[in-house]
Amino acid sequence: TEALRAASVLHDIGKLAVPEHIISKPGKLTPEEFEKMKIHPTVGAEILEQVDFPYPVVPIVRAHHEKWDGSGYPNGLAGEAIPIGARILAAVEQFHLTNPLSSGIAKEDLRGRTKSRPEVFRGALAELVAARAVTVSGDLVQKSGREIALLPEEARAKELIEQEFERAGLAVPRLDEVLAKLPVEAKRAQKILQILLSEKTLVKVAQDLVFHQNAVAKLRELVANYKKANGERLPIGAFKDMTGVTRKYAIPLLEFLDRERVTRRVGDERVIL
Repeated sequence: TEALRAASVLHDIGKLAVPEHIISKPGKLTPEEFEKMKIHPTVGAEILEQVDFPYPVVPIVRAHHEKWDGSGYPNGLAGEAIPIGARILAAVEQFHLTNPLSSGIAKEDLRGRTKSRPEVFRGALAELVAARAVTVSGDLVQKSGREIALLPEEARAKELIEQEFERAGLAVPRLDEVLAKLPVEAKRAQKILQILLSEKTLVKVAQDLVFHQNAVAKLRELVANYKKANGERLPIGAFKDMTGVTRKYAIPLLEFLDRERVTRRVGDERVIL
């Protein structure tokens, strides 16, 4: 664990030898730039070899860009010759590189990429979490401290989605119509939507039905005020009058409140808890 902790902090120290304009470049590197980037595991290992670590930090740092099929760098290691900790770190970093708008990689997908047995993978992943090299949220694994960096048009699309749903309140527009108006293609629009959901800016109530967090907070307030004024019984008709929504939205909203234990269904009515 101590080796993984140190490696997680120091594995990119070799980037000190890589020009800043290459490290900070937002788009894809040219072949020449990539060749310069590829020196950083070797440089990092050489720097750390000067430190008398009581645990094997250097092999993990040197191997964190190796790939199972031998196509990685700097030494073209393959298979189990690559330390399991380095395999996991490399797979997580590669996933972030190719999926910049995704929060993290699913555990089973990550295990598959590392070609490791379940018990070996679980142990190594637990050590990486303890070493704060990666974080796990539900089923997703991501590099510790990672923040999603949006391109300008992606940031604008994210802002537009949030504004649209915040203005709408409980009378939300169709999700596909909102996404279709964005300045990015459909695949990126869906990824940006997932970011807003993971941040809890938007709340998914049902399939293809989302609301802004402020609208959900207002809904809870309306229900609480209704209970004070009218008691705990809440018929569907009263709910529709109170919220101004049609039955199309009333039913999924009430089912959401049931799941949130704000209400409980009793026959055709709800009891406010």
